[in-house]
Amino acid sequence: APTSPPGAAGSVAGPLPVPSSITHGGAHLAGSGTKFVVPPISDSGRGLEALPELMAEMVDHSAKLSSPWAMGHMDTAPHPAAALTDALVSSLNNNLLFREISPLASVVEEQLNAEFATSLGLPPATPGLWTSGGSLANLTGLFAAAGGYAEDAPPRHEMVVVMGERGHASIGKACRILGLPNVVTVPPLDPGSGCVDVAQLDEAVARARADGCARPVVVGVLGGTVNGHVDDLSALAEVCQRHGAWLHVDAIWGGALAYSADPTCRAYLRGLEHADSIAIGPQKWLFTPRLCALTLFPKLLDPDEFDAILASAMPYSAKSDDDDGGEGGGANRGMWGLQGSRRADCLPLWATMQVLGRRGVQEYVDGSIQLTRELHAAVLNSADEGTARRGAQ
Repeated sequence: APTSPPGAAGSVAGPLPVPSSITHGGAHLAGSGTKFVVPPISDSGRGLEALPELMAEMVDHSAKLSSPWAMGHMDTAPHPAAALTDALVSSLNNNLLFREISPLASVVEEQLNAEFATSLGLPPATPGLWTSGGSLANLTGLFAAAGGYAEDAPPRHEMVVVMGERGHASIGKACRILGLPNVVTVPPLDPGSGCVDVAQLDEAVARARADGCARPVVVGVLGGTVNGHVDDLSALAEVCQRHGAWLHVDAIWGGALAYSADPTCRAYLRGLEHADSIAIGPQKWLFTPRLCALTLFPKLLDPDEFDAILASAMPYSAKSDDDDGGEGGGANRGMWGLQGSRRADCLPLWATMQVLGRRGVQEYVDGSIQLTRELHAAVLNSADEGTARRGAQ
């Protein structure tokens, strides 16, 4: 596992075996000239003594995210503190559905809500919901935008979602799950950058209002998956304020810039404070294992309004939803959002941040940015040298 910033914020090793076919003899993995047959499950089992061999096979035939040669994909190698804590979390098997069976993790989620909100320049009391991955974080934000559990939520078939063409696939999936059929995609201002054309987006939102949509939903991106693009969030916020639209920001990647000290990167956060919902994915760039994501709601500071949109009853809990007594105090975390039972995925992240501190996290984030800049410069220099050589010939 890496003990220093492992480079660009994501990686996949290669060449590696990939699933091929399943036969009676087991699943075959075919890759770079190596062949491995996944053994079938036996009736009697292989016993605990087989575990070291099984673990060695897992390591040998998995993507080596911590390799110095690995780069270019969406997952990082977890920090050693996170990986070790993750094993403990699995052993404890606490459930965020109820506070009595996740006393520490419930409080940690609430602490991390305030930590991320403050680091992003939002009110410390900003409520947040932790989810099992970025797709669910985006789904939760759009669920709230559609009215959530509120009895007076607008009919979903009348709602309009406006997003850039380079938006993440999870947004389109969320719209289908939520029954939001009217999705308008806006082309980028410059195909090279990927940033949405704000003028065209403004026109699309204005048309939605003119056609009777009471509250359109605009989706902005802070760190696109394809090329890392960042939409002009301040401009999108102005559009939303002008037309009374909900602004959801997909910051699954770029939310980690909360811990960057680089002025250029910090500037990308401008306008985020005007968002209605923000999806953040520490699993992407904060060196914590999957699945770990968070949706913040900066505008839902009123607990009653938050509950009306995102809370549902938990009649089978040993304590009431508004009970402030007991270890840790507070309501059950499972009463809010879309998920019921959840693993304590906040704890590996929390342990890593306890070990590193904010400055240590900043060194990891900015260290990976600097390594990426150096790689970018090396690629450009290599291309220039190749052009010069061809010209000389």
